[in-house]
Amino acid sequence: MLDAQEAWVIVTDLAHNLLTWSHDWMWMDSPFETWGHLRLVQDVLNIPGYLVFKGTKLEKVALQRDHPFAGEMQDCLVRLFHELSRCWKSRPKFDTVARPPTLRKLTAEAQSTPRKP
Repeated sequence: MLDAQEAWVIVTDLAHNLLTWSHDWMWMDSPFETWGHLRLVQDVLNIPGYLVFKGTKLEKVALQRDHPFAGEMQDCLVRLFHELSRCWKSRPKFDTVARPPTLRKLTAEAQSTPRKP
């Protein structure tokens, strides 16, 4: 059984490997192309937003419109999902929003949406 420290090392290794794997194609031709992992995590990968799922399928990615990097990040996400689309049947929609809804609002919307049996 792993202790917490060993698990944390595995998670940080995974995050580092994902950033390294995506760097050559996801960030190319963007302002983030020359940025290191730390700056990407601190300045780009923390843009407020939300995800919309239909069942288990990701339908939409919405980023906060007034964030300075939202537009460029949207382009990078399109590249990411294009790369991953070989495994998916459809791609999610991308959007920017004025303000992401609160968790309470998203929860209320999910509860009010009828589910298919």
